[in-house]
Amino acid sequence: MAEANAKYGAVGIDEILNSSGTRVLVEEIPQAVQDASDYAKRRDDLLTKKEAASISDQSKAKFYVNQAELNEGMYDHFGIMDKTLAGAPYLIYRRGTTHATDAGKAVFRTLKKDGTWTDAGVVLADSDLDYRDPAGGTLPSGRIILGSLVRNVSDSGYNRVVILSSDDDGGTWVERQRIPLDGFEYKFIWGKLVMFEGRAAITAYCKDLSGNYQLKLIVSDDNGDSWQEGPVIYSGSNYYNETTVQYLGGGQAVAISRVAGGSGGNLRVWRSTNSGVTWSDSGYLSSPDGDSTHTLVSPSSSYVVNAQGEPVILLFYGDRTDGYVMMRHIGLRDLISGKAWSLRKQIIKLQVRLGYQTQVVYGNRVLMNAFTEPSSSLAYPVLTEVRIPDIGHLTGGWVDFTPSNGWTINTDGAFQKTPGYRINGDLVELRGVVKGGPVGSSASQAVTVLPEGFRPLVRTMFSTWCQGGAARVDVHAGGAVSVIVASDVAYVSLDNIRFSKT
Repeated sequence: MAEANAKYGAVGIDEILNSSGTRVLVEEIPQAVQDASDYAKRRDDLLTKKEAASISDQSKAKFYVNQAELNEGMYDHFGIMDKTLAGAPYLIYRRGTTHATDAGKAVFRTLKKDGTWTDAGVVLADSDLDYRDPAGGTLPSGRIILGSLVRNVSDSGYNRVVILSSDDDGGTWVERQRIPLDGFEYKFIWGKLVMFEGRAAITAYCKDLSGNYQLKLIVSDDNGDSWQEGPVIYSGSNYYNETTVQYLGGGQAVAISRVAGGSGGNLRVWRSTNSGVTWSDSGYLSSPDGDSTHTLVSPSSSYVVNAQGEPVILLFYGDRTDGYVMMRHIGLRDLISGKAWSLRKQIIKLQVRLGYQTQVVYGNRVLMNAFTEPSSSLAYPVLTEVRIPDIGHLTGGWVDFTPSNGWTINTDGAFQKTPGYRINGDLVELRGVVKGGPVGSSASQAVTVLPEGFRPLVRTMFSTWCQGGAARVDVHAGGAVSVIVASDVAYVSLDNIRFSKT
């Protein structure tokens, strides 16, 4: 494949591009696959600290990115980004002239180390057929899977699902399976594949001829040689569709779905404790701020490991009301115990008609692709790097602590009692009410000492309240939280103390 002549379009992504659009080194990034999902298949429970630490010891390769968008004047949309076994990012998507009704092709292209993309190589094309929503990804063997729902151009009727594979990083492709509709109006295969131990799975959302909806897995147990319909995540009258699935190890898995057209500010969560064989409905995604009545689409997730060896789920989704790709995160332990996800964070501003973002993880770097649609006849991929320098310290919710040095938890009244801390974007936040300890800045007077990753760069002071009125609490660069001024320590509030770690 030759180099593409994709037009550079500046969209303010300083992490990837400089103002002239010339080549910029992103950083040296681990060549071997770094996200926790690759380790899940060889463990029974959470990653150990030793395994997490070994990530940083792997070989490195340099990647450059010199274009933020691949606007080639076509309707390029509906696809995924993954990476080869050697670590090279690639895109699979539909190329057409409009959103639907034309003979869309499934194309494949790879980002090379010099920052240029290969041409969009055509994998599936037929003048009578529309290859919708290409899905798939890379198997542990290095084989790349591409699946698509096939639609007739003549009558817009749905035809079948077809699945192909490539053993040479997208150079050549072999058809592996055709899955008929068999009593269904459609079976949309969607998103990135996921590994459940030795089983590969791709999500499909379906509608049968009686009007009922299903979320199910299309699975392979033989390295993608053959595929068949597998476990059902949901079956009923509710239209759940675009769904991201993550296997978390130890039999634990989570699926997060778009709800119907996406309006209402909700995403639906499903859980499995037996490696995706059966699923339970966990209700709407629990978060402290919510998404109001916004239209939410195309959830996608990645699975990473923090510095303590704890897996953390990163969730990205499109907000078509504001035109942003958003991100939330949650620790695996917090997910299992039913705690809330983090506050949402704006990642990149695109057209309102955005969606189908997916991402690959390199250490503490997340390289994301999202599709934007300026008009009904123009859409294209937009590449951005999501910088998460504190990815090693991400947690999914509050970390409670027991006060020390004579300080105890104030159990009086209806206020938040248990003290704790958490990461919220670039900020560390404290909460809780304590009482009875010594006032002063020495180590023996500290309420607690925050761990590394939860500390300010310099000592920082905060105004708060105590039994006697106004009080002062300092957070030291070494992590100590000290009550410096308080006329009466029958209670001292830590609520609303927040500071930047950078």
